[in-house]
Amino acid sequence: MNKHYILIKKNDKKKIRSFKNKRKHLKFYPKNQIKYKGIKVKQVNVYDDKFNETILKRKCKRKFEQYLNYIINFIDDTDDSDGITDLRHALNDLTRYKNLILHKYQQYLDKRYVELLLKKISLLEYEINHKLMYLETYQYYQKQMYEDLYSYEEKGKSR
Repeated sequence: MNKHYILIKKNDKKKIRSFKNKRKHLKFYPKNQIKYKGIKVKQVNVYDDKFNETILKRKCKRKFEQYLNYIINFIDDTDDSDGITDLRHALNDLTRYKNLILHKYQQYLDKRYVELLLKKISLLEYEINHKLMYLETYQYYQKQMYEDLYSYEEKGKSR
């Protein structure tokens, strides 16, 4: 049985009403496994625009800080061949995150905030691409030096 309810709180009075609305809203799926008697919450729909904006700003800020810390730690680390694949994965994740903001969260967030966030993401993408290019050229030159050192062949008479 699928029923929709709205919780209304006014002046320390709480009311619950059945609800059907087709306005734009943000969906959340609770991750906690707290058991309540007789209530199972599978999905929470938020219809308040200001609340949606604050939730998404907090969510975007936290995710961006995770990417920023990961990339800063990775750029400061030593150079190795496994780093290239890790950087490519980070770049793919960052691109996916950028597309998520553009296509899903843009309708709920302020235009200036989205522009600022996209500028920050493009700066991170630039840094990743720069580090990726550095590692690839470094690896290429290492390979060339190795081949030059060990592929020396003595030339003799060919018959």
